[in-house]
Amino acid sequence: MNVKKIVYPTRYFIGIEHDHPLPMSHKEDSHVAPLFRRLQAWEEDIDHVKIPKQFVGLACYPPKVLELDTFDYFTLLEVHELQDTTAPLVQKKLPNGTYLEIETTFDELRTTIEEMYRYIEENKLNIHEGFDAIMFHDPSDQLLFSVMLKDSNHE
Repeated sequence: MNVKKIVYPTRYFIGIEHDHPLPMSHKEDSHVAPLFRRLQAWEEDIDHVKIPKQFVGLACYPPKVLELDTFDYFTLLEVHELQDTTAPLVQKKLPNGTYLEIETTFDELRTTIEEMYRYIEENKLNIHEGFDAIMFHDPSDQLLFSVMLKDSNHE
């Protein structure tokens, strides 16, 4: 497994949230792809999009994720700066810091996520447990699965 450590500055995103929390056992193809199609319908309402376009699928985990067995999911576009938005558009910020990343495809995403978390456990790495993300320019190409190392904030 080719895991890379990448330092990112603070990044800003605008997009949409899935209508309801997703079960931890969700299937990516049944929830994620339709949400990215919905985002494309709102794309013209998002200003200051970074070029080339960087799409992000952001999974946000509540503090009691194991009890709730659900998480919130957002599809987003990276922008240069946050801006006023109207529903259903939302703003998100990923903090600067060191992230672990691995290349994968949508077809291999579930397996890659499992491998990444196994790698984190085996190497006793301390990660930020509030979110993880997939990032891509074109869904037919490679995508990156990313988690943030805890206490790596460089601000």
